[in-house]
Amino acid sequence: MRIGNILGTIFAVIFSIVGIYLEVFDSPYGQRLEYGNSELLYEEPVTEELARRIGDALVRADWFDDEIESSVQVQQDADGLQLNFVIMDDYQSKIWLIEQVRIKGGEVALIADWTKGLTVGIADDELNVKSTHTSLHLLEQEKSQIYIPRGLKEDGERMLAFAKERGLTEKAQVMLMDRDDKGYLVKVRLTEDAFRSPYIETEYQGMRDVLQAELFANSPMQFYLTDEYWDTQKELKKLTNATVAH
Repeated sequence: MRIGNILGTIFAVIFSIVGIYLEVFDSPYGQRLEYGNSELLYEEPVTEELARRIGDALVRADWFDDEIESSVQVQQDADGLQLNFVIMDDYQSKIWLIEQVRIKGGEVALIADWTKGLTVGIADDELNVKSTHTSLHLLEQEKSQIYIPRGLKEDGERMLAFAKERGLTEKAQVMLMDRDDKGYLVKVRLTEDAFRSPYIETEYQGMRDVLQAELFANSPMQFYLTDEYWDTQKELKKLTNATVAH
């Protein structure tokens, strides 16, 4: 089993093997397609044609490349596909890696023209799945981008419209939105210089509070500023009015 290196994939040189015939091999984990030093594993009900679409999409999304050894398993059930990315043990719980894998899952779905459900899994080198996550899909407006689960498309469009009304889309920025039973999660990815600015929290505090009040109707929300790798985070909490005792 080949373990993916996320840092290598981010900076990998693009290469193209899409369209080259790839022989299918048997493996202990089902059928295997080789892409240079990488491999895609699958078994029924995944068809060879679908597996090739997913494998080619992983190449075009820069996850499979000439230099990095990596393994991905594709599974299928009534809810859609699950892509299990084999990750080194020390990185399996890293937030920045999980977010990157979720984004890659969305890219693969777009490139492979897969419109049904897609979940991503973080797996060890024996394909034991350690965690599963919804894939993230890209919406864009002017210079701003937002990654969202497919089910939050309407919320994502409202958030971009909200940002445009307030002139926020004129700045190049990347956002991430999610929602679970605890409420909304919003992350704003910043450049390294902006993230380290002593004024950055004050600059985004107003955006955070207006977002919660106007866009999410005061639903619970976690709001984070992150560095450019989705790694280090600063949480901005809702400001509350204080009264002075007399």
